[in-house]
Amino acid sequence: MLHIGAIMSDDEGLSWRFLDEMLRAPAHLTDIGYNNGFLAGGYGDFCVVPDRAGQYFYLAFSSYVADEAAQGIAMARFPVATRDHPASELEVWSNSGWVPAAGRLPAPLWPIRRGWRHIDPDAFWGPAIHFNRQLDAFVMLLNHTAGGFHNMLQEGIYVSVTRTPDDPASWGTPMRLVAGGAWYPQAIGLTAGSGDSFIDGPARFFMAGHSAWEIEFAWTSSPERKEHVLEATKSLYYSLFGDRHAAPW
Repeated sequence: MLHIGAIMSDDEGLSWRFLDEMLRAPAHLTDIGYNNGFLAGGYGDFCVVPDRAGQYFYLAFSSYVADEAAQGIAMARFPVATRDHPASELEVWSNSGWVPAAGRLPAPLWPIRRGWRHIDPDAFWGPAIHFNRQLDAFVMLLNHTAGGFHNMLQEGIYVSVTRTPDDPASWGTPMRLVAGGAWYPQAIGLTAGSGDSFIDGPARFFMAGHSAWEIEFAWTSSPERKEHVLEATKSLYYSLFGDRHAAPW
């Protein structure tokens, strides 16, 4: 089981205090018969970004609950002003829009193709979101597993974009950036004030905590969507970084 909690630091990370348990999946939606090799339910593999108005923190997370209708990338939010007990005002995105999180299952942004109970799930997971000033939009990088065998094999890394996280239904259809690759893609900005949640221009592109590439996002006026895919094979990854901390291939 995976749960998501919140901690806060008032001294720039020197010390931390626990605030709340934010998300805990219902116990009856755990399934110890899962064959994916890692998970038996719960919520996890998440990220948090603020909106541009500074009103909400948006939490994008992976839902692995036994109810396949609620599996996939999901969204929650809570007001920035709620400092001490953010779970009290947490909302999740559902088929009815934003609703109080307590007792509710999320509605995934994209339906899974094959559930997490299988040895070879086919689903997106592990979102990493940043606001991209060049695009004036939010960018989500995603893991995608398919065709595995008890190992959550990484089929590729995808990207989705929205102008505003207020409407999770506005996230675009994911496009593939990397064929294969390692888990946990991330973009980290290079300019002063940039980081993993705000990027202004080029950024370093990471997989599994390692980077050998830069990445830059731009809108295209082409009527045809074309993929420019990085072929990140096992041999390429190992030649760059060695055989440690790599995802299953």
